[in-house]
Amino acid sequence: MDPRCNPLRQPEHTFGFLREHQIIGNRRSSTYQPLVPIDHSTLWRWVREGHFPQPVKLGPHTTAWRVQAVFDWIKSKGDV
Repeated sequence: MDPRCNPLRQPEHTFGFLREHQIIGNRRSSTYQPLVPIDHSTLWRWVREGHFPQPVKLGPHTTAWRVQAVFDWIKSKGDV
């Protein structure tokens, strides 16, 4: 089974980054199942309001979240 398809599987390592589609899934493709089943606008509202970890700007058109920060957030919600 492709590890990208199991949303509750804790990664072997906790470094690296997740892109938005890896966090909330992609409605057009079943490749990435959502870690957090919310909409794009909800994700960004939660970031703005401080309810979700701040992303890191990796380049002019690339924004991502630290793997550890996302999984720590999920654990704090009691989902894992």
